[in-house]
Amino acid sequence: MNKPRPKQSPEYRQRRAPMAEPGPATAFFRRAAGTPRWRVEHDQAAWPTGCPGPEDIERFLAQRRAALGLEPAVDLGGCLAAALGPEPWAVQWADSQGRRRLLLVAVTKDDCRARGLAGVIVDQTGQQAHRERAELLDQVLECASEGIMVTDRDGHIIMVNRGFSELTGFDAVEVIGRTPEFLYPHDDHHGGHGQIWRELAATGRWRGEVASLRKNGQAYPQLLHLQAIKGPGGQVRNYVGDMHDITSIKRTEEQIAHQVYHDPLTGLPNRLLFQDRLEMALAHAKRQRDGVAVLFMDLDNFKHVNDSLGHAAGDKLLVAVARRLLAKVRREDTMARLGGDDFLFLLPETAGEDEAGQVAQQMLDELARPFRLGGKKLHIRASVGIALFPNDGQTPEKLIANAELAMYRAKEGCREGYCFFEPALNQKVRHRLELENRLRTALQKEEFLVCYQPKIDLASLRTVGVEALVRWRRPGVGLISPGEFIPVAEETGLIIPLGRWVLRQACQQAQRWREQGRQLSVAVNLSPRQLLDPDLTRAVAEALEESGLPPEQLELEITENAVMPSLELALGRLAELAALGARLAMDDFGRGYSSLYHLHRLPIDILKVDQYFIKEMTPHSRVSSIVEAMVAMGRSMGLVVVAEGVENKRHLEMLAGMGCHQLQGFLFSRPLEPPRLEDYLAREEAASGPPWLGASRRQ
Repeated sequence: MNKPRPKQSPEYRQRRAPMAEPGPATAFFRRAAGTPRWRVEHDQAAWPTGCPGPEDIERFLAQRRAALGLEPAVDLGGCLAAALGPEPWAVQWADSQGRRRLLLVAVTKDDCRARGLAGVIVDQTGQQAHRERAELLDQVLECASEGIMVTDRDGHIIMVNRGFSELTGFDAVEVIGRTPEFLYPHDDHHGGHGQIWRELAATGRWRGEVASLRKNGQAYPQLLHLQAIKGPGGQVRNYVGDMHDITSIKRTEEQIAHQVYHDPLTGLPNRLLFQDRLEMALAHAKRQRDGVAVLFMDLDNFKHVNDSLGHAAGDKLLVAVARRLLAKVRREDTMARLGGDDFLFLLPETAGEDEAGQVAQQMLDELARPFRLGGKKLHIRASVGIALFPNDGQTPEKLIANAELAMYRAKEGCREGYCFFEPALNQKVRHRLELENRLRTALQKEEFLVCYQPKIDLASLRTVGVEALVRWRRPGVGLISPGEFIPVAEETGLIIPLGRWVLRQACQQAQRWREQGRQLSVAVNLSPRQLLDPDLTRAVAEALEESGLPPEQLELEITENAVMPSLELALGRLAELAALGARLAMDDFGRGYSSLYHLHRLPIDILKVDQYFIKEMTPHSRVSSIVEAMVAMGRSMGLVVVAEGVENKRHLEMLAGMGCHQLQGFLFSRPLEPPRLEDYLAREEAASGPPWLGASRRQ
C-alpha cells in the first residue's frame, strides 16, 4: 500500500510556481534514490523531439556535481540542492518545432531533504510570438502622433502614450488613476460629461468635438473618439480614447467660411452673408412689428479712379471707404460690399424714413471729406437708395432690388444725395437699362452724328470756330437728347469709345474745312471719365495725325467738376495735352468749384463763362457784375473769354461792353450738321453782315 504523500511545503509551492508557464508542456518527476527512473506526470504532449532526454539530464546533473566538486557516489538526493541551488534551473534551446525551455527544480520534504527532481518542458514558440507582438504594439502606441489613453471599466486612466503627453502636457504619472474629466472642464456642447458616458455605455462608442485644456491652461479644440473594449463574456473591460488636436482644421474651416461669406478685398460681409442677416432681421421685425431699412450705396464716377490711377489704387480707395463708413455704423447694423463700388447697409429696428435718412446723410458726410491716396487728394461722392420694410418689400431680394432702384434715382440728381424707393421708379429704371443696352448697339452701328455750333468773334462778328456736339439719331425714334444718353454713357464707361469717335470725326471735319480754305478751330468736350483715361493723350495724338489737322486748331474743353476730384492727376493729363500743341478751355466756368487758387495752376488758354450767368444777366444786376468780373479776370490772365448761351442782342451788347472775346448761342445758330453749317458759312461770307443780324429769336 502506498504511503500517503506528504503535504507540500510553502517552499515547494513557491519553487514550483515558476514552472506553471502557459503553453504546451511535458511534466516529469525523478525520484532522489534508487535506479534513475523518470515518470511523466502530465502527458499533455509527447516528449518533444530534440529535447534533452533523461540520460541528458543525468549527464547534466553529473556535470553539475563535478563542477561543484561533489563525489559521483554521493546519492542524488544528498547533492540535489547543492547541484541546482535554491532557484529553478532553466535551459532554452531551439529545434525544428520552435523555441523550447527546460525547467528543473528540486522537490524537498518538510525537513528540506531532497525527495526528488521535478521538471517541465515548455513550448515557447507561441509565447515568443505573443511577446514580440506585444512589444510591437507598445512601439506603435508610443510612435502614434495622436494622443491615446486607456481607462478601466470605471473610467480611471490606467495607461497613456507619448502622444497623449505631447498633446496635453501631462506626464503619465500625473494622470494614472484619474478620470479624464479634468481634461475637459469647460466642454458643455454635448450635455455634459455624464451624457457622453451614458452614450458610451449604451452604444460602446462616442465620437465628437470637445473643448479641451492643456496643462498650461491653453484651450484648444479636440476630436475625441471613445471605444469600449469588451472581454470574452461581453462585459466592458476597458475604454480607449483616441485624441486629435484639430486647431489647424478649425482655423482652415474658419478661413474657408470667411472667404465664402466675406468680401476678400475689404473683409466686409458679402451679398450671401448680408442676405442671411437681412432674412433674420426681417423674421425678428415681423414678430416684433419693427422696421428694417436697406441702404444701397454706389460711389459716383469711381471708375474714373480705376481708369486713371489703376485698379490697385482703386482697391486701396475701396478699403479706405469701407473703413471710414464701417466706423460709423452701429454694432447691430451690417455693412456689406457687393463688388465693384457698391455697398449695402442693413439697419434693423429702424424707426422709419427720418432715421434711415439721417444715417444716409452721415455716410455721405463721411465721404465728403477728401481721401489721400499715394500722396494725392481725392474727392469722391456717392448716391444712396433706401428701401424700408414692410412697405417697400417683404423679402431680402425685393428690398435690395428696390434700394438699388432708389439709388439710380439718386444718381439722376436727388438734392440730398439719397433717395427713397417709390413704386414709379421701376418704370424709370427699366427705361434706363433699356437705354444702356441700346446705347451699346448704337456704338456698334455708328448711329451717332456730330453737329457743330459756330463761335463768333465779337470784334469782327464772324465765325472763327465751332464746337463739336454729338447727337444720337435712333432709327424709328429720331434724335435723342444728349442730356438723356450722355450721363448713361459716362456712368457705364461707354463715353470712352464714344468720345474717341467724336474726336476723330471732329478733327477730320475741321481738316476738310481747312482744305476748303476755312480756318476754323474745332472744340471737343472731354468728360470727367475721358480726362482720367490713361490713353487719352495717345488718342488725341492719333486723331491729329490721322486727320492732318494742326494741333493749334483743336480745342479740348473740360469742366471744373471733371478736374477738381483728381486735381493732381488732371494737371498731369492737361500738361500732356498742352505738350501736343492743342489748346485747352475751361468750360461752364462759374458752376463748379470756382476755385481761383486752383484755376491759376491749370494750363488753360480759354475761359468759357457758363450760360446760366448769361441767360440771367440784366443791366446793373448782381449777375451781370459777376459776369463782368469773370471776363475781367480772364482777360487779365491772358485767356480768351467765351460767353455761352447768348440768345439776344442785349446779351451781345452787354458782353461787348465788358470786353468779351467770343460769343456762342442761339442768337447766332443752333448746332448744325456739316452741310448746313457750310451753308451758314457761305451766307456769312456772301452777306454784307452776319446772317443772324436782325434774325434774333429773342430781343
